[in-house]
Amino acid sequence: MFKMLNASTDEIDSAERAISDILSQIKPNENLLKNSVGIVSCHCDYVESGLIKELCALLPFDVIGATALASGAGGRYGEESLNLSVLTSDDISFSVALTERLSKDNITKPLSDAYGAARARLAEDPKLIIAFSSVLGDVSGSVTLDALDEVCGSVPIIGGLANDHTIKYDRSCVIKNGVGQKDSVVMLLIQGDVSPKFFVASVLEKNVRKQRAVITDSDGCVLKRVNDMPLLEYLASIGLKKTGESASALPFLVDYGNDTKPVALGIYSFLPNGDALCGGYMPVGATFSVGILSQEGIMETAEKTVSAMLKENDANGFFFFPCLSRCLMLNPESRVECDKISSMIGGSVPFHFFYAGGEISPLYDDAGKTHNRFHNYTFVGCVL
Repeated sequence: MFKMLNASTDEIDSAERAISDILSQIKPNENLLKNSVGIVSCHCDYVESGLIKELCALLPFDVIGATALASGAGGRYGEESLNLSVLTSDDISFSVALTERLSKDNITKPLSDAYGAARARLAEDPKLIIAFSSVLGDVSGSVTLDALDEVCGSVPIIGGLANDHTIKYDRSCVIKNGVGQKDSVVMLLIQGDVSPKFFVASVLEKNVRKQRAVITDSDGCVLKRVNDMPLLEYLASIGLKKTGESASALPFLVDYGNDTKPVALGIYSFLPNGDALCGGYMPVGATFSVGILSQEGIMETAEKTVSAMLKENDANGFFFFPCLSRCLMLNPESRVECDKISSMIGGSVPFHFFYAGGEISPLYDDAGKTHNRFHNYTFVGCVL
């Protein structure tokens, strides 16, 4: 059993007022139980100014998190906000770790070292990992997630990629105890009597093309040929520009053929030869359909997901990791998704809302077993 405490501030220009805001809402001297941990999301200015480091120095627990273009906690939300959620419990244990800097050729060992250090502080294996990852240039989020999945023995993982308001996320970072770090993964291990439930929605069925294509050549997350055609030729055959530029905003619903729901993935970039680096693995033999992201679909998938989550009994807290693309699609009314969620929950369950540059959540197979997956264009929810 645990409880979630929420605090938010928009005082981006005043460390004194921001810290006072957060502490007055959390009231750590009154509300904390035996074990506590914080999850933070914020504008990158809070990190670069040192404000969040100053705040974390006053908190009697570890804090992990990441920068975000927009995020919220409880009923508050904003692009220039700092949002803190505290999990506190007498019988659930928490352990955090930050990896050394990752690179294309050095991913598994830093993840193994960090996970091992966090796991050593717990009596048993964790029931859940909350993880935030940096955007690693030419490395897909799926590669990092799969390495962590192998290291932790497939413990369920939720979370997302750090981001910011720049085009290339140049100022984004993950955060541990107020210190920001690039090219890294920060993780929270939760051990004890907790039974997380996962909810994933991407594209409405009516917004998915009926035609299915087969991946006939690929290399990891690089998609090369579809239906025995070069990728750009295939895209042109379904009415997309041969340059491929119009495909970068379209979800590919990829079916891995393992009894789980298709995963929505996007094209990150096109290589000079016309191949595409995608958000996740594109294995030969897998099939996919092309979807369309719409404002109507964004709101409907959010509403359906939250409605299902509210039916769960004894919820202590909700985490939401919607894709950043949803926020951009909703501009200039980007806050309507979080506002809708807030109105639906109505204060009945505390929650944290983080627009992610790529989403992490397990999917259930037909037998109810979880499989950690990396997503794009997706609305991820977790009930704790």
